[in-house]
Amino acid sequence: MKEVKVHTTKSTLITGIITIIISSLSLFFIVLNCHSFKIIIAFIIFGLLNLFGLFLILSYNYKQVIINSEYISYTTLFNKSYIFSYTDIKGIQSQYRGFYQIISKENKKIASFNSYMIGTIQALSFLHKKDIKFIETNKNDLQIKLNQLSWSQKQIKKEQKIIKLINYLLTIFVLISIFLPLKISLTIILFIILFNWIIYIYLYPTMTLYYFKNNISDYIPFPISSTIISIILSLEYTNNININKNDFIFLIMIYSFIFLVPYFMMLIIRKKKEKFFQIIFIIGVSFFLSFSTIKAFNYLMTFSQYKHKTIQVIDKQKSYSKYSTNYHFKIEYQGKIKDMSVSKKIYDSTHIYDNVQICIRESIFHFQYYIIHK
Repeated sequence: MKEVKVHTTKSTLITGIITIIISSLSLFFIVLNCHSFKIIIAFIIFGLLNLFGLFLILSYNYKQVIINSEYISYTTLFNKSYIFSYTDIKGIQSQYRGFYQIISKENKKIASFNSYMIGTIQALSFLHKKDIKFIETNKNDLQIKLNQLSWSQKQIKKEQKIIKLINYLLTIFVLISIFLPLKISLTIILFIILFNWIIYIYLYPTMTLYYFKNNISDYIPFPISSTIISIILSLEYTNNININKNDFIFLIMIYSFIFLVPYFMMLIIRKKKEKFFQIIFIIGVSFFLSFSTIKAFNYLMTFSQYKHKTIQVIDKQKSYSKYSTNYHFKIEYQGKIKDMSVSKKIYDSTHIYDNVQICIRESIFHFQYYIIHK
């Protein structure tokens, strides 16, 4: 009896194991080195990552669809199996981007799989031979055989136009935000950055961050202008916000995980095998996005009263980069000499040994940051 089995790839199992190992080790080191509130945040985030890793392992071990000439067997994530005869089946429903559902005559889902699972194309061909048709589609045999996350040129061109329009509108919004109050401006900036990241994951791999592909007409360019302007403004507006270095590194790690979780979930759900250097590139992008938005996000999430202390400026320095000049005060705070970023206006109007105010603020996530002013 001929049989087709649809199941997840071995990379799913490997990814699940690696996710659990890395998140568990990260949680272990955070528990050893951080305070109570940070530990609670870490337990939530890394606990979710552990659950995600467990989900991947269970998917590999149990989830499968078996199709033969007599029946269809569907085994769920929790190893519960259901068997259906062909007389129970109404047809196949093609979902968005290579996802399929086998529908019963009662219009209920019997089984689901996608084009990234092993055996999907063979299963579709087998069902076609058993006279199981697509519901509300006009797919022919060739389309069934080649249906693997590919879009028609018409679809791509339509989405290219939509994304270009969105990019133009977001670019206008971010430029208008320059003239708005700081908190409103930062809210718009963060929304644009996060929105474009979500679009990238949603349209992946058709949306590209690369502009040197041979067939660029087959891809949707990333809304780069609105994103770059937003990142530049976010860094510029929060340049004078000072965060403890250890807290800053911890926040980058946490935020990067938050940025990466939907990306890796997308790869696993769509069974997309990505090149190693592409994954490294995306991880780098997530770290950069975290670095660019951490200060702005914590600033917006600050609702408590500010505290002020009078401190003396021990020294003042400038540091130069290719495109900008940064201004710093050396101060003594909490028994340590600290280097604090300040605005050009404060820098020019303050002399060594002058007194200034350090404004101590704390976000709802209990992360402190400091701003120097007169």
